[in-house]
Amino acid sequence: MKTESTAEAMALLKKYRYKLINEARVIGDELIRKNGSTNTREVYDIMSSRGLLDGNVNNFWLGAVFRENDKYHWTGDWVDGATGPNIHAPRKIKVWEFA
Repeated sequence: MKTESTAEAMALLKKYRYKLINEARVIGDELIRKNGSTNTREVYDIMSSRGLLDGNVNNFWLGAVFRENDKYHWTGDWVDGATGPNIHAPRKIKVWEFA
């Protein structure tokens, strides 16, 4: 489903945000246990490969996965990478670990 307006996209984001963040945290936990740390790009890629992202929402909610939970701690490191197909300019994203 493609949204027709920003308002429609924001309504979908609000509707799915809580569910997406919780699913992303489960995946983030898996990655941290396996690798010691992770980032939103890795989480997004796994969610996409598992079919958890249906194209109805953008990826602006990803920052909240780690930032809005005291369970995680920013390592102080950054990695290069856009998060998702709609981000064209390269940017730095934070690396996270368990607090």
